[in-house]
Amino acid sequence: MNSIVIAGILYLVVFIAGILSIIPAIDDPNFLSKIYENQRKVIFGVLSQFVLAFAYVGIAVLLFPTLNNYNEELSLGFVSFRIIAGIFNILAIVLAFLLLALSQDFSSSDSLDPVHAETLGNLLRTGRDFMNHVVMILALNIGGLLFYFILFQYQLIPQWLSIWGFIGALLSLLASFSLMLNLTTIKTPLYLGLNIPIALQEIVFGIWLITIGFNPVTI
Repeated sequence: MNSIVIAGILYLVVFIAGILSIIPAIDDPNFLSKIYENQRKVIFGVLSQFVLAFAYVGIAVLLFPTLNNYNEELSLGFVSFRIIAGIFNILAIVLAFLLLALSQDFSSSDSLDPVHAETLGNLLRTGRDFMNHVVMILALNIGGLLFYFILFQYQLIPQWLSIWGFIGALLSLLASFSLMLNLTTIKTPLYLGLNIPIALQEIVFGIWLITIGFNPVTI
C-alpha cells in the first residue's frame, strides 16, 4: 500500500473522527454537571480528536514527497499549516480535559463556588471553540488553498476536483471569519452550510486517492 492510498484512507478517517469528536455535553447549558455525568463519552470524543490531529498531520507528511517534486515552497507551506492545525487540535484536547476536571470538582465538591466555576467553564469552552472552529480551521484551510493550487496547476487530479477543494476551503475560511466577527455562531445553518462543501469534497477526494491516485502521466 503506497503513501497516496494511505493518505486517501486518512481523509476518510478525518471525516469519521471529526463526527466522533463532537461532544454534546460540553455544549449543554448545564455543562458543568453534564460533562462529568458523561465522562466516558467525553473521553471518547477527546480521543477521536487526537486521531483527527494525527490524521491532519499524517496526510501532509505522506503527500509531501510527491508535492515537493512540483513546488517546494507551497508544499512546505501546506505541511507547515497542517502541523499548526494539529497543534491547535492538541490544545483543544487539553482544554476539554480541563473542562472534565472542572466538572468533576463541581460535581463532587460542595466548596466550589458555582458562579466562579461557571465563569471558568465558559472561558474554557470559549477557548476550546476558538481553537476548534477558528484558528485550527484557518490554518487547515490556508494550507488547503496551497495544496489545491499545486494539484490544479500540475493537474495531479481532475481540475473540477481541485476547484471544488479550493472553493470549499475559501467557504470554510469565510465561516471562521464570520465566527470571529460575531456574525454567526457554530450551530447556525450558515456556519454549517459554509463547511459542508469542503467536507463533501474531502470524502470524494479521499476515495479518489484510494481508487485512482494522482495522475500517472503527470507524475
